[in-house]
Amino acid sequence: MAALTFLLLERCALLLVGAFALTRVRAFRHLLRGAARRRWLWLEAGLFALFAALGSELGVDVPLGSQPVGAWSWRPGADVLRVGPDAVATVIGGLLGGPWIGGVAGALAGIWRIYMGGAEAGAAAVAAVLTGVLAGWTARFFAQEGILPPPKAVFVGLFAPVLYLGLVLAFAPAAAANAVVAAVNRMGLPLVIADSLAVGVFSAIVGVARLEEEQTEARAMQRALAIADKALPLLRWALDADAAARLAGLLRLEARVAAVAVCDGHHVLAHDGEGCPAHQPGTTPAGDLAEGLAQGVLTVVRDPARLGCADPDCPLTAAVLVPLRDGDERVGAVILYWSRGRVPSSADIELARGLARLLSREIRVARAEMLRGMIQEMRLRHLQAQVHPHFLFNTLHLISGLIRMDPDLARHLVVRLAQFLRLSLQTTSHRLVPLAQDLDMARAYADIVAARFGARIRITWHVDEAALDAVVPPGTLQPLVENSVKHGLAAREDGGRIDVMIRLLDERVRIEVRDDGVGFPEAVLSGETPGIGLSNVRQRLEALLGADCTLHLENLAEGGARVWCEVPLHTGEEVTV
Repeated sequence: MAALTFLLLERCALLLVGAFALTRVRAFRHLLRGAARRRWLWLEAGLFALFAALGSELGVDVPLGSQPVGAWSWRPGADVLRVGPDAVATVIGGLLGGPWIGGVAGALAGIWRIYMGGAEAGAAAVAAVLTGVLAGWTARFFAQEGILPPPKAVFVGLFAPVLYLGLVLAFAPAAAANAVVAAVNRMGLPLVIADSLAVGVFSAIVGVARLEEEQTEARAMQRALAIADKALPLLRWALDADAAARLAGLLRLEARVAAVAVCDGHHVLAHDGEGCPAHQPGTTPAGDLAEGLAQGVLTVVRDPARLGCADPDCPLTAAVLVPLRDGDERVGAVILYWSRGRVPSSADIELARGLARLLSREIRVARAEMLRGMIQEMRLRHLQAQVHPHFLFNTLHLISGLIRMDPDLARHLVVRLAQFLRLSLQTTSHRLVPLAQDLDMARAYADIVAARFGARIRITWHVDEAALDAVVPPGTLQPLVENSVKHGLAAREDGGRIDVMIRLLDERVRIEVRDDGVGFPEAVLSGETPGIGLSNVRQRLEALLGADCTLHLENLAEGGARVWCEVPLHTGEEVTV
């Protein structure tokens, strides 16, 4: 028995040397990464079937009965059992590739065993198929571990020779039953020891090869991080479809994953790489990815069922969701996908964490730069809009005409003009100001308008004092009033009415300006030709208070137009730039 054990171990060692040499081949490592597409599945199954056939050829001939172990022959006779490391290859094929790979590899190896002949050819063929499939289902059970560690692989390797020996006994003809039992007793323990140890060593070899490949990938990911720096121009306030598509292409190319998706807070903006229609732009991530996207946390999905994809033919089986954040605000996410047979390794997850920090930092930097530029532009436009020479000229001309006719009114306008200019200059140094202060500037402007147009334009204020605790970007309310004056009522001979309403709605404050003028042109409502003043207000509201605080424009059914927005009641202290 000891001699047969060492002989089988020797044959297993020969097979393992070939397996180790194969792991040095880059094409085989490509299969180990699980990056193979469907056209490579047959190649992978055939590769393990070839190893199983080699294991059969390296086997030992055990004659039935009490005859001594015979010398190796090209084809075993009808009274000889051929035992060897052939089951090792089908078990590893199932552990690496799942039931499909294991089953196909076992079927091909079984066909070869039947061609070789021998006393147990039928039992060996059935055992090859069953061991491949069962090993594949075992791998599914331990899917989160990737390739099984050697101790567990040794345990899994036990059932292959046990199943084979049981089938040999089951297939044995009645006339030769005693001889088969005797042969099984002689070779059973040596075969179990040799095959189980070989499966463990094979698993260790594959594990080392995968570890080396993961280290190689980690080094390659450093290049991906460098490429991510180049993606800075693509990281805007809110990723549009074009920028998201280019970012997804960059990350997939450098990360060497099956696919990359870029999402906003709810939907997929772009998808690059493999995937079924359920992953394409416009769709919503499902399963654990949906929860990770909603919470803005890094999410690792190793089980295909937890991806929530209803397409059974979808090649994507694992994913890591990388959240994109600007401080506490969720900006979106990048999803890295892996295809059949591969799960994210610890190196992949650490890379994803680094990628999340890097992209979030780039978004934060991009936003800060754009915000700084927008605020600077806002200051210039604000001064140009409020201290426009034409506006000053008309106001001063009005004051000069009133000095003799109505000195008190002229004095009042000078005070209001000075107050308006002072407030305009003061507020340009702040990102956010109290709504009460912004209301004072709008009222100062309204006094000047009232003096200029007289009874033609009537401005009515409906203000909820409790709503004035909110903060807004400086110069939010005055441009809305000015828009109604200049574009809604100034052109009408009979003038009109402007209603300014500031109301508290639960924890939100609604700011609304409506008039009974000529209304907005269709081009303005559609956004084709937005006015500079209203566009500035909208951009600053979205940038400083969020997209849900945007400015809304609409024409009223009874004539005229209204402009409104809603801001939080408590938005924190004003921030000085």
